Amino acid sequence: MSGRSRRLFWAGARTVGRSLTSRVRGLRDSDARQRFWQATGEDWFALLSEMKGAAMKLGQLASQYEDLLPKDLAEALSRLQRSAPPRPLSELESVMQAAWSPEQRARLVRIDEPAAAAASIGQVHRAHLEDGRVVALKLRYPEVRAAIDDDVAALGRLFRMARIAPVDGRALDGVLSEIRTRFSEETDYRKELANLQRLRDARRHDYIVMPTPVTELCTESTLVTSWEDGCSLNDAKQWSAEVRDRLGERFARWVVASVFDSGFVHADPHPGNFGFHADGRLVIYDFGCAVPVRAEARQWMAQAVAGGMERDWQRVHIALQHLGAVPIDRELSDDDAKLYADICTAVADPLLADARFAFRDGRIIDEARAVARSHLRSAFRYRPVPELVFVMRTLSGAYWLLRNLDAQVRMRTLLHAVARKAPPLEHSLRNGRKRLAEKVHL
Repeated sequence: MSGRSRRLFWAGARTVGRSLTSRVRGLRDSDARQRFWQATGEDWFALLSEMKGAAMKLGQLASQYEDLLPKDLAEALSRLQRSAPPRPLSELESVMQAAWSPEQRARLVRIDEPAAAAASIGQVHRAHLEDGRVVALKLRYPEVRAAIDDDVAALGRLFRMARIAPVDGRALDGVLSEIRTRFSEETDYRKELANLQRLRDARRHDYIVMPTPVTELCTESTLVTSWEDGCSLNDAKQWSAEVRDRLGERFARWVVASVFDSGFVHADPHPGNFGFHADGRLVIYDFGCAVPVRAEARQWMAQAVAGGMERDWQRVHIALQHLGAVPIDRELSDDDAKLYADICTAVADPLLADARFAFRDGRIIDEARAVARSHLRSAFRYRPVPELVFVMRTLSGAYWLLRNLDAQVRMRTLLHAVARKAPPLEHSLRNGRKRLAEKVHL
């Protein structure tokens, strides 16, 4: 194992050892469980925040599933979402020298220090071009691309050793493969440039602001775009309820449209990737992680939403089968129907109850956690859907952003609009059988 892998392995070993010790002392006691997960969370945070790269990104990803992880572990990992300390620009001069000709480098007449933002894969500087334009210069850390495979494999071992998620090994392998692919793409800034251009082309709302790329200075390790100002989420939280509700409404509409209409999703919902204006404009930053959503998957997600709203558990079950979360030959059981009903009662009913849903109400998460605990024994009957890992990350991150913004959003209107996108179930089934037959023929 590499040095990075060894450090992650020993973090997992410490977790297992701590777990065994706690069980001997009585992990069933709530205080003991809390101490165990607090210690584990601090251990993982200290390690991942220092390592940067894919290891830190995986910790950030895990932290966004606060309804699945133990509360104290999720709280510790959530600190990875905050900006990391930037590096001195002198350490990244070699990146620019390797990426650009001397003439290209000379076009940047000034690069401000320290970096305006720093994260797991790179950092962003405010810079000035020779023609007077102010730009955002994003530089990739030189070591992160080579460490992706080792980091993902080591994090997989850590999660298996810690046994914190009800996912079997084969399903976890599928999720990790999807994560590895997305992180590999995220370290290639040429892919980020393509994502930015595609999202700009798909933009349907004039209140969404995206930077303009300076394509002649964009390479695998450098990305240069127009500098777009925007206030932070912490600043926006201080604005009036009217402004916050308008921003929340627009953000939610943009996310839903990305998933169900354009089928191309900005899938890194870190609060620092969004800027806010009091006039209702939203600035989108960081396009390294953006994922396509197949038309077939969008249709079955809409079927699941429509089935849940109608309390049609057979329709929900069929949709989950075609998404891959449930084996195609497994019939709807009483346990399945009970789980679907409990989820809808905990999550869907509050979203649909009033014309506007107040995201400040945290009961929806408490209820969702209670449902997860009550159905823990049957969790292994359902498979994670690798192609939707980052879509679910987007929806989870959107929820927490809207909650932090303290916005009230017309979720009932949005969910009814999603349900209307689902064609009659028999139509979807005919198409599904046709595609299956085509695959068998091939």
